[in-house]
Amino acid sequence: MKPNRISTLLMMSIMLFSTAAWSKGPPQQKSSGLSFHRVNEPREGAFSILVPQGWQHQGGIYRVNAAQAGGPLNAMEAKCDLVFKSDQQGTVAFRILPDIVYAHAGIGGRPQSVYAAHRLQTHPDPQTPE
Repeated sequence: MKPNRISTLLMMSIMLFSTAAWSKGPPQQKSSGLSFHRVNEPREGAFSILVPQGWQHQGGIYRVNAAQAGGPLNAMEAKCDLVFKSDQQGTVAFRILPDIVYAHAGIGGRPQSVYAAHRLQTHPDPQTPE
C-alpha cells in the first residue's frame, strides 16, 4: 500500500473517531485526550500505523496464489485487508481494503481476447444522469 494512501486513510479514521466522540455532546468531565499507539501490520510487519489506544485490529497482508486465482493478474503484489475498530461490534471502524484488479485499461489487446487468463473487454463510459 502506498504511503499517501495510508496517511489519507489514517486522517479519515481520525475524523470519524472525533466525529463519533463529539456527537454525544460536550463531555461532562474534563477530557483526558486521545492517545495513539503504533501498531505493526500483524502478518508480515509490512508497515506500522497509529491507532487510538484500546482499539482492536483484525486481518492483514495476504498473498493470492496465481494457480488458484486463474492467472497472475491479482497475484503480482500483496493484498491488505485490515480493520481497526473501537470495540468488538465495530461501533467506530476503519478498514484498509485490498486492491483487486477487475479490469486493466493499460493492457491493450483486442476486446474479448485473453490476457493472463482474464478476458479483455471494453468498459463503456458511465452515463451522466440528467
